[in-house]
Amino acid sequence: MQRLGIDYIDIYMTHWQSVPPFFTPIAETVAVLNELKAEGKIRAIGAANVDADHIREYLPIW
Repeated sequence: MQRLGIDYIDIYMTHWQSVPPFFTPIAETVAVLNELKAEGKIRAIGAANVDADHIREYLPIW
């Protein structure tokens, strides 16, 4: 962000979360994104290319 000359990112989108071979637990990813949001570094979080099971996993922790 420093190199871009910005203080925050409007929206951070995850793509293909928890899909092999890029498996990262959703809870782990959301925890970090929530920290960044609390710090004011990102304003909104989004997810793309996810199925209904992943959405159900996201909802309680977002």
